[in-house]
Amino acid sequence: MHSHVYNWLVDFYAGRSHSTRFNGISSEQLNISANIIQGSAIGPASYVVSAADLTTVTAGNLISQIRRRYIYRDSGV
Repeated sequence: MHSHVYNWLVDFYAGRSHSTRFNGISSEQLNISANIIQGSAIGPASYVVSAADLTTVTAGNLISQIRRRYIYRDSGV
């Protein structure tokens, strides 16, 4: 991930807060520690990334990661 994208994401998620308003009464503002911002354009993608079982793939472990994720079978051809 390019450093500009990473820095933008860190800035986007940092310092978020929320309050609820009902019948004209507002709750106190609380900091948000979740990484999925409801109503944001990147919310769905953020959910997919956080819910996925992602691992770091390097040149050294690429083949073992592929073998773990796919089942090979002999087609008999």
